[in-house]
Amino acid sequence: MNSQDIGDRAMVCTVLVTYQPSASLINNINRLIDQVGHIVLIDTGANLHLQDLIAPLGTHIHYQSCPDNNLAQAQNMGIAYARKNGFSFVLLMDDDSSPAEDMVAQMMAAYQTLDKRERIGLIAPAMVDVHSNRYTRYPVARFGIGFRNYYAQTTPVIRDTFSVIASGSLIPLHVLDAVGGMDESYVIDYIDKEFCLRLIRAGYEIVVVSAAQLHHSIGRAQDHQVLGARLTVMNHTPQRRYFIYRNRLRTIMRHGLHVPAFITYDVLAMGYDFVRIAGFESQRRAKFSAILRGIASAISGKAYRSL
Repeated sequence: MNSQDIGDRAMVCTVLVTYQPSASLINNINRLIDQVGHIVLIDTGANLHLQDLIAPLGTHIHYQSCPDNNLAQAQNMGIAYARKNGFSFVLLMDDDSSPAEDMVAQMMAAYQTLDKRERIGLIAPAMVDVHSNRYTRYPVARFGIGFRNYYAQTTPVIRDTFSVIASGSLIPLHVLDAVGGMDESYVIDYIDKEFCLRLIRAGYEIVVVSAAQLHHSIGRAQDHQVLGARLTVMNHTPQRRYFIYRNRLRTIMRHGLHVPAFITYDVLAMGYDFVRIAGFESQRRAKFSAILRGIASAISGKAYRSL
C-alpha cells in the first residue's frame, strides 16, 4: 500500500449499523479495519455484550448505542460522528455485509479518476447475493419512464443508476451537507432508495464500480424454479412488508414525478413481489394485510402502531 492509498483510506469513516448481529460480525469488521480510517459501530439492538466483543479490535473502532431500533437514525448518528471528527467520506455498512479486501480502494480509485467528480454523490460496489452468488442488476433511466438493467459483471462502471442499497455506499461528506442525511421517519426499508432519488434531484450522480465487490444478504432469500426460470423469494416478515410498502409508496409520491423511471421500475417490482408472496411464501394473509396497511399509512400520513 503506497502513501496515496493510506491517505485515501484515512479520509473514510465506516458507519456500521448492527441489530442482533450474527457470528460473522467480527470477521466482517476485520475485513474493514485495514480499508478505512475509522469505524463507528452504531448498535440498534440493545446488545449489552457488543461493546466488550469489539474492545480487543483496537482504538480505530468506536461504539455507540442507538436509543431506537431505527436504521436511518443510526446512520445519521454515524454520519454526525464522521463529520465531527473531520472525515471526508462515510462508508455505510450493514453488520451482515462482507466486503472484498480491496472494496474501498477500488471505489476511491474510481472516484479519483472519473470525470465530473464534483457531481458524484455516491459510489457503490457491485453487490453479490450470499444465497445465490448472483450479482445485483442496476437500473438506469432511459426515455423518461423507461429503464435498462445493467449487470456489474459485464459493465466495469455503471453510471447514472437510480437505485443502490445503503450497505457499501461511499458518500462524500460535502454531499450529505448539501442534501441532508437519511429520513428517520422511514425507520427501515427504502431509506436508501429515497436518498438516491434525493441525490438525483439535487443533480448528483450515483456510480457503481464493478471491481469493488460486497457480499450481502437481503432477507431470508430462497430460490425456486418456475418454468425453467429462477425466482428468488425474500420471506420478509409481515412487519417488514408493512414498512416496505408504506415507504415505497411514500417514495413514489415524493420523487416519482421527478424520476419517472423509478415509478416504472417499482411498479414492476411490486407485481413481481405479489407473485412471490402469493405463490411461495408463508403467512400470505398477514403479509397482504400488512401491505394494505402500509399503503393506507402512506396515503393518510399516519403510521400503524401495531399490525
